Order: sequence, then structure tokens, then C-alpha cells
Amino acid sequence: MFGIGGSEILIIAIIVLLLFGPDKLPQAARTMGRFMREFKRYQSMMESTFKAEMYLSEQKAQTDKAGKTAKADEEADTFKKAREYRGKAGIVAPGETPPVVVELEDDEDAPIAPEDAGWTPGSGDAPGMEPVDDGEGEGEQQ
Repeated sequence: MFGIGGSEILIIAIIVLLLFGPDKLPQAARTMGRFMREFKRYQSMMESTFKAEMYLSEQKAQTDKAGKTAKADEEADTFKKAREYRGKAGIVAPGETPPVVVELEDDEDAPIAPEDAGWTPGSGDAPGMEPVDDGEGEGEQQ
């Protein structure tokens, strides 16, 4: 431990005993123990504060980087408002594909949702489905 052997520790113990005396030695040991406990507590507190600050700075750096990336994406799309306006006005720019508009002659040609037609896809009453006899009707009392 710290390059100190057993004989050196014994010499230090004898010097401490001579300096403080046998009456004050227990009190000095308690004071030294309190000092070491407080030192370790402050050390762990500083370490946790340092780690928290490092974590917060990393998070801030990541959010700043993400914000700069998002801002760069917005700046790269300089014609976004123009495209939105053209879409609302129905104007097709050169090189763009015009939207497909299907006009039906009659309302009868319009597709009908299965729910509106009165059947559920995959059920026995759906068009093209054979009725399935599950045997529940047999033997029932009315």
C-alpha cells in the first residue's frame, strides 16, 4: 500500500502515539475517520455532478446537431412554399406529373364500399362466397 511496508507503518504508529498520547489517540482516530468519510462523500458528490454535466452537454450537443440538420433540410427545400401553392391552385410545373383525375359518367359507376353494400368481406353473405352450413341450425328448439 503506497510503497510502505510493515516496519514503516509501525514507526508511524509509534510517532503518532508519542505525539497525541494514549488519552487523545482514540479521539484523533475518530476525527480522522470523520474527515475521511466527509472527503469520500464530497468526492462522490463531485464525481456525480461531473458525470451529470457531461451527460447534459452530450445531450445538448446532439440536440444542437439535430436542430442544425433539420434547419439545413428546411433551407435545402427552398421551393416548398411554391410547390404547396401550385398544389392548391392545381398548376402543374414543367417536368412534374399531373395528378390523375377520374371523372365518372354516372353514380352507378362509382365503387361502393363493402360496408355500404350491406356485406362484410370474407363473410358468408359476401358476393362470390358459398354459404357455409355450420350445423348450428339443426336440433335447435324454437
